[in-house]
Parts: sequence; C-alpha cells; structure tokens
Amino acid sequence: MENYEKVAACYCRSSSLVTRPDDSIEGQKKRLAELAARRNLTPVFFIDRCAAGKHQVALRKMIVGVKAGWVVAVLVSSYDRISRKLTDFTKFSLLLKKHRVSLTPFDETVSISNREKTRKGLMRYQHKMLLCQMIKNSNIPIEEICNFLSKTA
Repeated sequence: MENYEKVAACYCRSSSLVTRPDDSIEGQKKRLAELAARRNLTPVFFIDRCAAGKHQVALRKMIVGVKAGWVVAVLVSSYDRISRKLTDFTKFSLLLKKHRVSLTPFDETVSISNREKTRKGLMRYQHKMLLCQMIKNSNIPIEEICNFLSKTA
C-alpha cells in the first residue's frame, strides 16, 4: 500500500457580514488550519473572495479534487460558507457522500448573523443540520435522496 498524505480541503469564502475577526478570510484560514492539525490532516486552502454563487472558482476546483479522490475531508468555518441555498448545499453534501469525504465545520454551534435571525433563517440552518445527519448516517442510496429532493423542491 502506498503512503500518502491525508488532505483536508479547507474552503474559505468572503462574508458580506463580517462581524468578528474570525469571519475574515484570514480568520477562517487560521481556524481551519487548527482544525486540520487536530485531525492530523494536511490543509490545502481553496479561497473565494466573492459572494456565494458568483464565480466560485475555488469551490469548483475543490470539487475536482473531491472527484479525483485526493481529498479525505472538507473543512469549513461554517456550513453557510458552501452555500446558504438548501438545494446547493444538499447537492454538495451528496457529492461528498458519494466520494466518501467528510464535511466538518469548525464550530458546530449555531452562529447566526443579524440578517439570519429570522424564523426562515433558523429553519434553513436546522434543515442543513438535519440533512447533514441524514446523509451521513443513512443507508439510503444517493439516487433516492436526489429523487426525493427534486420532487419536494
């Protein structure tokens, strides 16, 4: 068996709602490097300095690495760095499950900005958390989850 590094793709994305130093790109990088070190993973950073959905080149490059099989984990400062849209987040989670790649936020506690303190924002966050658990612990084939989600979207 070949000896290879366990690579963690650390995804950082600019936030329009930077309220703490940890929300900045540099803050995210620092936190994710710490998380990778705790898990004995080699961090490789993918950084998008744009709003979600707007030319997320680094996210697409990271997905190439996931599909190629050299990424064992994706680390994010929070789930919403991937996407705030539940459908996009679900597709990404299913892709990771298909390739047996874990998705780990730096802090799994709820960090809700002023903009997301609405019932709708809380519900979206709770749905993402439940969806992650369902995908992670489920024996349901990915195709069935996709079919179900496409019927309910």
